[in-house]
Amino acid sequence: MSVEAPRDTVERAIDRARRAGASAVDAVLIESDSVEARVRAAEIDFVTQARERILGIRALVAGKHGARSASTSTSDLSPEAVDRMAAETTTLARATAEDPTAGLPDDPFATEIPDLALFDPADRDVDVETRIQDARAAEAAARGADPRIDNSEGSQVGSSFSHVAYGNSAGFFGEYDTAIHSLFSEPVAKSNGGLQRDYWYTIARRLSDLEQPTSVGRRAAERALRRLGAKRVQTSEASVIFDAVTAPSLLGHLIGCVNGYSVYRQTSYLADKLGETIATESMTVIDDGIRPGGLGLSNRERNLVASFDDLG
Repeated sequence: MSVEAPRDTVERAIDRARRAGASAVDAVLIESDSVEARVRAAEIDFVTQARERILGIRALVAGKHGARSASTSTSDLSPEAVDRMAAETTTLARATAEDPTAGLPDDPFATEIPDLALFDPADRDVDVETRIQDARAAEAAARGADPRIDNSEGSQVGSSFSHVAYGNSAGFFGEYDTAIHSLFSEPVAKSNGGLQRDYWYTIARRLSDLEQPTSVGRRAAERALRRLGAKRVQTSEASVIFDAVTAPSLLGHLIGCVNGYSVYRQTSYLADKLGETIATESMTVIDDGIRPGGLGLSNRERNLVASFDDLG
């Protein structure tokens, strides 16, 4: 999709920033294409297809008390635009304050990238109509689960494929392909004049790992039906069990505190707690960055999940 090959574009950005006076540079190029579709009943509500390409450049200019840095991005990948953006990024960096924690990672860099099963090439052959049929199957299953399900906010599918290329002026370059697929259903239940809605979704790196559409629809219907006739409980102290949808949102606050960037800059209260127990000993959270097929999400993918959670 780029004017030049991904590696050529990344290396060009690094070279031009160095020529403009940057002491260190890194750049990332993300090229992606995606499709989304939603149906209500048997009717197609919308189908959208998008293609995106973004080059991000970070330039660092060494100072007495740390590096000055600036980051920019552009969707124009012509050689002229890349040259101009690299030079402007370096100029912007010179105008920022020095930061003693800014800089590139130290050696050694990875020389081999393991296959983390983030992408199945066969999934690119699945056409839009097939994905729309998945949405229709989930919608039909939700509406057919119970007579009290007489409407919905729709059932939606999405697929996104990305190629990521990253390099820096210290000599590292790496690239990989990734994908994410989703299926979502949100039925409305009605009883005694009251309306309730709930949802269920499945998300995976490979289409074959998604929950079956009929199962998604039925589970969404069950969650909507159980809301009917709900009563307010009295204020009390009680044990609470968080389901698989709610629990990750709570853990997300903890994950933000152990984010490597926050820890390195000492902006997290957990920065000096390595090796210490910080919560109940009955719970252990493991962050495995090389789990095959894991949903270690990019910002774009994280926004997709968050959009589902917000509907709840």
